[in-house]
Amino acid sequence: MRKCEWDISKTELIIDSYNSVEPLSADEMAVMKIILKFPQKFWRVVNRYYNSRRSWSERSFVARLQEVIEEIGPHREFIKSL
Repeated sequence: MRKCEWDISKTELIIDSYNSVEPLSADEMAVMKIILKFPQKFWRVVNRYYNSRRSWSERSFVARLQEVIEEIGPHREFIKSL
């Protein structure tokens, strides 16, 4: 959903389309919300920084981390709307 700028209407369209074929249970929706709450992009940036064989400059790491920080607000609003 990040590529769709956390557009809740697109999410609703996807979920409604899925539900028309195979309805999601309340438990499945709860799991999906939990998965979406996990700060995966932050984890990926930090993991690559510490575990990558190529070295990142501090500037590169800070730039990527700043992208993650800028996304926090829209992501939180998306989760609230979901």
